[in-house]
Amino acid sequence: MSIKKLFVLGVVLLGVVVMFGATSPAYAATYEGCTISSFTRPLAQGMSGQDVKCLQVILNSDPETQLAVSGAGAPGNETTYFGPITKAAVIKFQEKYAPDILAVYGLTNGTGYVGKTTLAKLNSLLSGSTVTPPSTTKKAASEITDPVECVTAGYLWNGTCYEEGAEKKAAKDITDPTECVNAGYYWGA
Repeated sequence: MSIKKLFVLGVVLLGVVVMFGATSPAYAATYEGCTISSFTRPLAQGMSGQDVKCLQVILNSDPETQLAVSGAGAPGNETTYFGPITKAAVIKFQEKYAPDILAVYGLTNGTGYVGKTTLAKLNSLLSGSTVTPPSTTKKAASEITDPVECVTAGYLWNGTCYEEGAEKKAAKDITDPTECVNAGYYWGA
């Protein structure tokens, strides 16, 4: 085949790819400055670590979730501290990926807390894979012991997680020390 025919064939194939939106094969993205291979713990404002820096690197890779244009937190100036700027960017990230992150909790607004579903989305970006949203079955309030998870799931927290309108057990009705403390009371034998 002549060079001219190969060139024409290449142009035609390129046109087909552009027209039909062929995608490149899946591969893991590289995030310059990210030194972890996966996120392993929930993250919240006030925390520090290399995972926080990686979080900022990933957030800065998208103009819609970028922390800052210049200064601390800007691309190339990521820090290991999760402050209010990081929280604001996490909220944008959660809202951008709401079906994967917020829908399972029935939320539409981000919380800024990097919990289970946000971690799953971040890890999928790190690995280059896609996220399958967790089951849409909501945990019962009584199953939740973490105050942030409780509030994120749409419940109320008062020493224990409960639904609005649900009666909190009176201290005198609790006979188990663990249940007593989890309900926000003090146990005295």
